[in-house]
Amino acid sequence: MAAPTKKVDNKQLIAKAQQKARTDPVWFAREILQLKALPGEETLESNPTRSWELDEWTVELLEAAADVVRYHEGLPTKVNHDGLNQISVRAMHGPGKTFGLALLMHWFGFSFKCKMPMTAPKMDQLKRRLWPEFRKISGRAIPSYQGLTEVNGETIYWRGKKGKFDPDHWAFMETASRPENLQGLHDDYMLVGADEATGIVEPLWPVILSSTANIIGIFVIIANPTKLQGTFADTHLKPMVAKSWYKIHVSLDKTARVRAKKRWLEGMIAKYGKDSPVVKIRCYGEFSEEDDNQLISMSWLERSLVTDWSTDGSLPRYRLSVDCADGGGNFSVITHALHENSQVLLKKQYQYNFPSGDSVVLLSSEVDRLWDKFGMSAENGDDIVVDSLGVGAGVCSILAANGRPVVNYKGGAASDNKDLYRCRRVQSYLVCRDYYRDGKMFFDPDFVDHDEWDDLYGQLCSIRIRPGTERFEDLLTKEQMRIQGITSPDRADSIAMQFATQSPMHSVVDPASILVLTTTETSRYDGALS
Repeated sequence: MAAPTKKVDNKQLIAKAQQKARTDPVWFAREILQLKALPGEETLESNPTRSWELDEWTVELLEAAADVVRYHEGLPTKVNHDGLNQISVRAMHGPGKTFGLALLMHWFGFSFKCKMPMTAPKMDQLKRRLWPEFRKISGRAIPSYQGLTEVNGETIYWRGKKGKFDPDHWAFMETASRPENLQGLHDDYMLVGADEATGIVEPLWPVILSSTANIIGIFVIIANPTKLQGTFADTHLKPMVAKSWYKIHVSLDKTARVRAKKRWLEGMIAKYGKDSPVVKIRCYGEFSEEDDNQLISMSWLERSLVTDWSTDGSLPRYRLSVDCADGGGNFSVITHALHENSQVLLKKQYQYNFPSGDSVVLLSSEVDRLWDKFGMSAENGDDIVVDSLGVGAGVCSILAANGRPVVNYKGGAASDNKDLYRCRRVQSYLVCRDYYRDGKMFFDPDFVDHDEWDDLYGQLCSIRIRPGTERFEDLLTKEQMRIQGITSPDRADSIAMQFATQSPMHSVVDPASILVLTTTETSRYDGALS
């Protein structure tokens, strides 16, 4: 007769795992959360889509946080030898910053009964990114761990000793819109996290950093280094501030996720130059001085993305702006935006590469489709701005013949004020610059697909003021940009065209009579230099 099997006490096993995890978060991540390559699987180095596997920098982040516990308990430390409880992480685009913060939440919540306030510039970032990352990690974990948390809309609870979810053992979301909820938070154990930290308004930082813990309190802030001023930048650049923070720079040697995207890196460098701010920030996680002649700052773009949109109460109107191309290496781009009296919300941008010869008809049809899709109306003041050089002339004519209110936009034409702007393109871009600078331009989070933000930022940051013009501000023409090896700013042009000032035209031209050219020239968009 077989010997009876000894009953396994699951609570006792969890307690032992918790005790080990407190000072060994990498073991916890690999063995409990299963964030490792299992037998027969590819590794992160060979397959960067394995977004759940530990990267070199996430191991450092875990060890730095655990060193706060080790230092407190008198144990040997691994990386953070002074046991600094404030950790600041700067990184390029794409190494899994939000994943790293969600991973810390799992470790700290499993190891300690705690409070974990998580903040970001927008609640949407927490709901759509941090909480889903937490869920994704849970789904990978061993079965006996998966039932220990309850993830809700804005909260996460852990099970207590009696098996019920404990209202005093939780993580929760807060943003700058509700700073009073972060005031004076304290508990025995606390982990305070800030995602996209460069976008958090400065008055909120004293509130965030005022949280206190009786035993262990850890603060972690993570961001792209888009600004040279502010609390996040100070933690890396100001020695008197930085000495109180454990700093992690997610360089290429610390992230297989980004190293594996060799083609993306090479493409960004080829388009915008190795020393351009967008490449330094988005590809290398480096702080960067703005180019003296750079029209639009990266920090303005980041603010436009992370700041919540709120209507000013005026009657909105909608506009489609169409930058036309005839195929080849350039793209046609359509931007959909909402205009109010004091601000603009960029809602969605689309990019197309239609076959040469068919681009006029296909692009016109797509603009028509989007007009109907968004329920736009001429009676509401909605309209369409079309770059009418080259293929755009045909697009303009077809749309007008179809009864659409079309603004016939020629970038090289005279501006509304010749004393201020050389041409309409310069006028549009300078007004666009002012909107970004003054915080009156906002990006919808879904304005472009996730992998298109780099190109969008790169193009907007590549627009340069033409040096040596004293009478008024001027810009490099697209031809001058091309000679300097800068990619055609199709996306940026489409956004700038949102600030066209002409009135729409109407036409009774029969679309069937429009001649569609198979070869067109768009390089003269800027017009002749005056």
